[in-house]
Amino acid sequence: MIKQFTALVFLLAFVFLCPCTGNKSVNAENAPQDYIALPIVMYHSISNQRPGKFSLTPAQLEKDFVHIKQNGYTTIVAADLIAYQKGVPLPEKPIMLTFDDGYMNNFYNVFPLLQKYDLKCIMSIVGILTDANYISDGTPNLSWAHMTYEQIREANDSGLVEIQNHTYNLHSYGKGRRGLAINRGEDAEKYKAMLKDDLLKLNNKLYERSGVKCTAIAYPYGSYCKEAIEAAKEIGLKAGFTCIEGVNKITPETDFFQLKRCNRPAGISSEKFFSKLQHIK
Repeated sequence: MIKQFTALVFLLAFVFLCPCTGNKSVNAENAPQDYIALPIVMYHSISNQRPGKFSLTPAQLEKDFVHIKQNGYTTIVAADLIAYQKGVPLPEKPIMLTFDDGYMNNFYNVFPLLQKYDLKCIMSIVGILTDANYISDGTPNLSWAHMTYEQIREANDSGLVEIQNHTYNLHSYGKGRRGLAINRGEDAEKYKAMLKDDLLKLNNKLYERSGVKCTAIAYPYGSYCKEAIEAAKEIGLKAGFTCIEGVNKITPETDFFQLKRCNRPAGISSEKFFSKLQHIK
């Protein structure tokens, strides 16, 4: 009987005095999160012509911007992520807005809305398309034309648009390659040299013609590989944007070269689209 009583006392003392699994789970629930949720929205063409999976009307984009403002989001750009890694805190509810390909309609239909609502975004440029410009007879077709270097400079100088690299001439399914995917059997060092030449060509042109210093890459078609990340890092870039759907969970230690993004298609309200973002893992 004495032995049983002693064992019972010991058991009760262990339960009340020692940290137990139950206490740990309660503390974990009450503890602050150790990461920041960062949704990144991926837009492309903003035009009234043929809205679809990769094109949104200016009216719908404005509704998105109103929703962002009304729901307490703060737009950030790659410079904010770089500063975050160096100890500068991010806003409480950050969001990134990215516009791929450098369409001229982004300058005419997006830039004024950024000014109206005091929002920031990233526009990623395809160099060869900027050079070709898709302008005939001096009249830009806003469905297909791309921003000029003068427009890029104006947008970049505003402080509301951060210009980034979408490759000079690798935004293609052709030339025996899909985006930045390395081909089977391809020499890794030759591949990296080719990619670095392409990225640096656009970086240098954007700096010389528009005063832009790129710090990130948007992978064409979301296609990339470990060699592409290595090449981007070797030329001094700090982040890479994929087309993988999801919301990022970031810390200052996060490697920002595989950032997820959520494509913004037409045919869905702002409320429904942004509500869906909250449930994406």
